Amino acid sequence: MCLLKIARQSSLLFCLVILFFSSACESPAPNKSEFVRTVNFSKLQSFRYKHTLVTGLEWRDAQRILLEDLSYKIVHQEFALRGFEAVESDADIIVVVKWRKVASAYQNPMDFIDGSVASLNSRVPGHSFSPRISVSVELYEGPEETFFWCKELYNVFDAIQFTTDRITRALEKALENFPERIEIDPTLPLIK
Repeated sequence: MCLLKIARQSSLLFCLVILFFSSACESPAPNKSEFVRTVNFSKLQSFRYKHTLVTGLEWRDAQRILLEDLSYKIVHQEFALRGFEAVESDADIIVVVKWRKVASAYQNPMDFIDGSVASLNSRVPGHSFSPRISVSVELYEGPEETFFWCKELYNVFDAIQFTTDRITRALEKALENFPERIEIDPTLPLIK
């Protein structure tokens, strides 16, 4: 009877140890980017910058203005480089940029704009909880503004590192995997 009780306790302890170690395994980061639904990309020829949303902890007015101005400028540059035409109305793509400042103890080395090594080197033991800035670029299709693409970079840099260079690099990194405009060949027949 005593052996049976010890065996049950041992098996229970074994299960708890397995559960502990399996929960400690690092799971891959969720996909935070790219296409979130199917879209006929060849029809997307123009874009319109809708607005910049600045949320989270307190922002200075000058920071808000800088984020709005640079977001507008960088989005226009990046989409022009990809061959899209900027229009004021009836755009195929509507762009929204969201900046968020939050107090966070977590910093993903892969999202950090200075690289993973710099991210790890910037950590001061006992002082890792600090305000950090995240950026999200969302794209919507057509006049219905149907959401189809998103790239989020969480905690891309610390709030005390707020510079025009970091803002520019963060937006460029957010848009780096967005494809170029597809040139429609007028000599090919249309398939419907």
